[in-house]
Amino acid sequence: MSIRLYYDDPYLTEFRATVVHVATEGGSTRVTLDRTAFYPTSGGQPCDLGSIGGCPVADVFERDGEIVHSVESCDGVDLGERVDCRLDAERRFDHMRQHLGQHILSASFEKDLEANTVGFHLGPESVAIDLDIPSLDESRADRVEDLANMVIQQDRPVSAVWLSKEEASRLPLRKIPQRDGPLRVIIVEGFDYSPCGGTHPRRTGEVGMIKILGWERAHAGIRVTFLCGSRALADYRWKNSTISEIARRFSVGPREAGDAVARQRDRLKVMAKELERLSALALRHEAACLVAEISGGSPAGSPIVVARSFTNRPVAEISGLAAAIASMGNAVALLSSSVDGGLKVVFARSQDVREDMNLLMRSAIALFGGRGGGTAWSAQGGMEKCPPDTADRLLSFAQGSISPRP
Repeated sequence: MSIRLYYDDPYLTEFRATVVHVATEGGSTRVTLDRTAFYPTSGGQPCDLGSIGGCPVADVFERDGEIVHSVESCDGVDLGERVDCRLDAERRFDHMRQHLGQHILSASFEKDLEANTVGFHLGPESVAIDLDIPSLDESRADRVEDLANMVIQQDRPVSAVWLSKEEASRLPLRKIPQRDGPLRVIIVEGFDYSPCGGTHPRRTGEVGMIKILGWERAHAGIRVTFLCGSRALADYRWKNSTISEIARRFSVGPREAGDAVARQRDRLKVMAKELERLSALALRHEAACLVAEISGGSPAGSPIVVARSFTNRPVAEISGLAAAIASMGNAVALLSSSVDGGLKVVFARSQDVREDMNLLMRSAIALFGGRGGGTAWSAQGGMEKCPPDTADRLLSFAQGSISPRP
């Protein structure tokens, strides 16, 4: 069984080891070493990455108590060979900081809110813990965050000790593990005692800081998302840059940026409503002009048929125009818009016209390989690709299919 070097020295990122087993599974090479500093995915903490004998390590996992390294197939890893191994040091230290930050934050939630951590998720961008509480608010989250950061600033020692279950039971453990045998307990001096097999820094100050990003309901409790160390710093930098840019654009101070955005949002809502009103007026005016243009030439007893094709006109706009035409009485709108080589078609009719727009749309659009439908009063259809003259031919067919009023 491999000696787990990370238990004694979590800062170790380069070492030599002997290959004791090599196998091929699923297109990748599985390597077992006599000693390893690679941490396997376990307990919510992702595995270490790096290289073994110059071959990139893609995954590390535990199988039957043994640590298995999944590497890209290469000639540098042979059974019995002594190989140089290197970890991605930045990834290892980031995981150490995030994991210890989780211990500190979980303990802070327990001490301040009597909230127990029932889940831990260390992702590539953020970290989350699941708490067994029904709700959380900003003031309580801030209080817990302040406590956690105070512990970090105190730069307390962090140690890992192996204890028997009986010895561990004498400590104020935050959680009681179910497994038998010796327990590895991570101790944040005078603050937290937690059984854990992960990697952690030796002092709380190395976490840097903890910042809670937010929370949401998850299962029967609350999931809290947070960042530690350089992740928190990177998050602060982009948010500070964004707020500063918003403030500059609105010619206000950073603290007034939120109010400036809110005022702009309210103005845009008012402008959007006014634009909607003016657009409706414009469509009614356009509809009246089109109907007036055609009404003199319509056969007696027939509805006024407005057939028009447009280019790159939004379907919502031609739908509004069709509805405006239909609202004028004794009228049928047959409209289309050519967009990116395709076609959108809208039919509508007045209440006093008997033509069924659904049937008319289906019969007309089917002739040209499109699909559509709707109600007796209005219908829509279209096709993704069609020849340039499709719109004129389709509208001509539809117009010729409308029966004169008896």
